[in-house]
Amino acid sequence: ACVSGGVDSVVMFHLLKKYSLELGFNLFCITVNHNIREKKESSRDAEFVKTLSKKLDVPFFEKVYEENFISSIEKQRKNGIEEAARFCRYKAIEEYAEKIQADCICFAHNKNDQLETLLQQFFQGSIFNCGIPISRNKIFRPLLNISRKEIEKYAKENDLSYCLDSTNLE
Repeated sequence: ACVSGGVDSVVMFHLLKKYSLELGFNLFCITVNHNIREKKESSRDAEFVKTLSKKLDVPFFEKVYEENFISSIEKQRKNGIEEAARFCRYKAIEEYAEKIQADCICFAHNKNDQLETLLQQFFQGSIFNCGIPISRNKIFRPLLNISRKEIEKYAKENDLSYCLDSTNLE
């Protein structure tokens, strides 16, 4: 499970833990600290995920990128800081998944992310708007057909704490 500490990933993690107990599969957690936000905020999120993993009794791994590393990747790739962060995040997660021989890597993209992606593709002139795939290779997005509102409702009903990423407000 790729867990950032935000409501989407916390709900996904909570559900995966529940089903891992019912269905008998091993669950692992990874979080990636890109160090592109304020150090205090990004460290807080990583610590939150570590604590949550411990509480749920799930093995935890954190990938930490040095400050300015993502910026250097951005300069090489020339597609913006978010794309550089995504590139590095996927690379780190795939390396960890290979190390633990994971059959599946879960991301917490939801219906709202799907709409945002489709609109972005449309405004960039793409005639083949396919959005975010629900699965690709070992990657699976179990919340892709669930709205953010439903996710927040589940978090509230199950008294789940989560972090707020200030960059999501931009």
